[in-house]
Amino acid sequence: MDWKKIKAEYVAGGTSYRKLCEKYGVSRTTLQRKAKEEKWCELRSQVEAKTAAKIVESVSDNSAETDKAFMRLVNKLFKKAEEVIDTMPKWSVYALKEMSATMKNLKEIKGLKSADDIKEQRARIAKLQKEAESDSNNSSEIEVVFDAGPEEWNE
Repeated sequence: MDWKKIKAEYVAGGTSYRKLCEKYGVSRTTLQRKAKEEKWCELRSQVEAKTAAKIVESVSDNSAETDKAFMRLVNKLFKKAEEVIDTMPKWSVYALKEMSATMKNLKEIKGLKSADDIKEQRARIAKLQKEAESDSNNSSEIEVVFDAGPEEWNE
């Protein structure tokens, strides 16, 4: 019996003890005993927590890149606004309001955050990662084993 392969398949997720028993022709009791000895459930929880943390981090990184690109655009708009203001014989309040409204609308459309918001989001991600690691180290699991078959449950 290739227990390493069975264990890897369970820990990776997407399957159950029942399916593994059917696939590899092993009894459920034997598989459960082996899984309990090697703490497969804890390992699976750790993998799931790490995967979730990586997804959150990836989304955050993509958002940060978009925010940076937007801020570069805003800086260009500010420079252009400065040039326009410097060349205007008289301030045009209407033109300034329009430029400001356009920048605000772009930010809302993009759903972008300020540098402080990004720092706060990264801090929350770090906290979630620590909590996930702590939870996987302190997990307490209860295993319920039914020795009876479906016929006996119906009685």
